[in-house]
Parts: sequence; C-alpha cells; structure tokens
Amino acid sequence: MEREWKNIESNPPKESGRYWCHVQHLNDLGTSHFQWNCYFDKEENRWSVDKLNDGEKPIYWTELLDSPQQIH
Repeated sequence: MEREWKNIESNPPKESGRYWCHVQHLNDLGTSHFQWNCYFDKEENRWSVDKLNDGEKPIYWTELLDSPQQIH
C-alpha cells in the first residue's frame, strides 16, 4: 500500500483510530515540524496527540505501517 499525507481539515479519516501525524510546533523561536503517533475520534471529529504541548497541532495524517512480520 502506498501512503500519502492527507490534510487533517479537508480530508479526515473515515474511521476512528491511530494514525501517523505531521505536527506543527510554533514557539518564540519560530515554526518547526515533527512526526508523531496520534488518534482520531470520528464521533467527536477530534484529533489527540499524546504529550501535545501548547503551540503544537497535527496538520497532516497518513496510515500507520503494518506491524513487521516475525522472522523465525
């Protein structure tokens, strides 16, 4: 499956669940970005990111990769 980044506001997921997010961080020094695991609640149309600080918000999302297959 090929993954692509989707805009959180204009293209939310169709189901609740965990996703990989691109997060914008804004502080006194400027704007930076990082990637983090996040959760989308479809019923509340709300994103949550563990340990989200002031000035941080998810702006893009994509599907998580499948778990690796265990090698014997």
